[in-house]
Amino acid sequence: NTIIRGYRMAYEIALGNLKRITRPMKFEDKELLKRIAVTMLSTRTSGMAMEHLANLAVEAVQAVAVHRNGNVVIDKENIQIVKKMGKSLLESELISGTIVNRKVVHDSMPKSVRNARIAVLDMAFKIDEFKHLQPIKQEIVIRDPSIVKQFLNEETRMVSDMVNKILSVNANVAFCRKKIGKVAQHLLAKAGVMATQRLLKQEDIDIVAKATGATMVADLNDLTEKDLGRAALVEERKFGEEKMIVIEASEKSGASSILLRAGLERQLDETERALNDTITSLISLTNDPRYLPGGGAVEEELAMKIRKEALGYPGKEQLAMLAFADALETLPKTLAENAGLDPIGIVTELRTRHKDDMTDYGLNIFTGRVEDMTQLGIIEPLKVKEQVLKTCIETASMILRIDDIIDTRYAKKPEK
Repeated sequence: NTIIRGYRMAYEIALGNLKRITRPMKFEDKELLKRIAVTMLSTRTSGMAMEHLANLAVEAVQAVAVHRNGNVVIDKENIQIVKKMGKSLLESELISGTIVNRKVVHDSMPKSVRNARIAVLDMAFKIDEFKHLQPIKQEIVIRDPSIVKQFLNEETRMVSDMVNKILSVNANVAFCRKKIGKVAQHLLAKAGVMATQRLLKQEDIDIVAKATGATMVADLNDLTEKDLGRAALVEERKFGEEKMIVIEASEKSGASSILLRAGLERQLDETERALNDTITSLISLTNDPRYLPGGGAVEEELAMKIRKEALGYPGKEQLAMLAFADALETLPKTLAENAGLDPIGIVTELRTRHKDDMTDYGLNIFTGRVEDMTQLGIIEPLKVKEQVLKTCIETASMILRIDDIIDTRYAKKPEK
């Protein structure tokens, strides 16, 4: 408990000094956002494509930003990342709209539709077979062979009525959550309507509705022209060995998509994680648009302030506070070690700079020198640093409070 109290004291000192050295920014400042994105991506394996990916992340975030009551609001779910093997990271692109991982349902349908009017249907576009009407089993017995054709024609007529309802509202593209029957496919293709089916995941069909402004309809009788979404272009494109449908919005869309390309699957997965982290960091700036220098500058500044104020606490908590400061200095030491530099020499120089109130000075791993991080554009969001400190103090306190660990696999069972 004494150690935890010391950590808490150090944490409060760190939090206060963290806000003291921040700088304000505007979310509309694209250059600053790009610098933050580059800093986040520089720790990953994005290589030469780092600047390009940073631009994509910033453009994707700004594309879905909405102003409400003077505040910027961004829904992370409106930003989609789609991975496809082939080409290189430099050929990744941003689409103002969304990408549907499905292909056109019938070969005779148009593969590209401009000025699309889109119906989003939360239903099956077919007549259900009787086997689906469980648990009530139904059976039809036809005794007159002439009635068979009449029965089949009736099914075609019912499906034709469904297709006519689509055409009556001037829709030329349809996205269906469930299956589109073969008769419906043929009739839609004949009418020149592009359609795709089986968008089973709720998030897949939701993002289509958001990107186009469409209202999802579960009953064709309720479909009106006002429910249709709009898009400048809906097109089936081939990426690698797969075909997908790309929806490009005619104006600022409610969604944006990053099509990520790379030659290796592992590289794709790692870059996707890096982009997700970067986008989350950029979104955090909407709540608190302030930033800090990177390169270990913040950690060194906080460590020095904690050491200085710890001397004013005569109890044993002082030792825990000093240990907290040492832990913060681990970051610039690790940066120096990973860059093949002398960690002791780097930390010593950092302490000297920060003693002279050079709070923005950190380690430039490319030159191996201690330099001004803000001038170099190596910056990070305040919210990210705050969350790191909060997570660390909570995790350490939780572990310290554990007196013992019982492994139930080897625990003695009570005697009966």
